[in-house]
Amino acid sequence: MLVRVSRARFVILIGCFRIIVYSPQIIENHQLQSGEGLALLFIYIWLLGDLCNVIGALVARLLPTVIILGVYVGGGSMTETADF
Repeated sequence: MLVRVSRARFVILIGCFRIIVYSPQIIENHQLQSGEGLALLFIYIWLLGDLCNVIGALVARLLPTVIILGVYVGGGSMTETADF
């Protein structure tokens, strides 16, 4: 029970940290109505992470729904990369 509470607190802490760190960029992009503040390298690294996710799901022989979800998310990332 104590371990689960610690994990939950950690996840909440990381979520709050991400909101604090990314808020200025999100607000600036919203005010400018532009996505120019988003780095192309960031998008490529994100796409690489999605690709690794799908490869890991295939190697680990996870459920087909996990693989399909990974392909779906990776396809969305590729679409965003093409739009950029």
